[in-house]
Amino acid sequence: MEMTSSHAESDRALCLVKGYHQDSYPPEIAYDVGLRRRFAIVLESYRRDKVEMFFDHDLFLGVVMGLSRAIEHDSIEIEMEEGERFSSLGELTKLYDQLAEVDQEPPVRIKFTLEGRLVCVEETEFWIRSGGPEPYHDSLLAAM
Repeated sequence: MEMTSSHAESDRALCLVKGYHQDSYPPEIAYDVGLRRRFAIVLESYRRDKVEMFFDHDLFLGVVMGLSRAIEHDSIEIEMEEGERFSSLGELTKLYDQLAEVDQEPPVRIKFTLEGRLVCVEETEFWIRSGGPEPYHDSLLAAM
């Protein structure tokens, strides 16, 4: 596992991780179609100006939009925790715009397909709910 961090004066830090952590395994949906190489983007949940852990939906959307430009695909399916599904990042952005900050949650999974074939799966790992080892401790992880 390789890690690259960006800790500046900002609380909006990212950590890039290549490979699997001993506590993270390929999601079955990805493994079954041969998607077995993982990279992840760790988003810190700490903010100096917040009392509770914070989901930075703007940062998350920026990261996922950048990745979606790099991944050749012709459709996207976004799955939320409550069962809602969206077919574009624009729809997800609209949802976040309608919700109070404390009610904004990341998707559980984003599936990218090309000609009906799964080419990438993003799964959010909720380390904020369980602590976890560094660099994952109290973070949200977008694992691709």
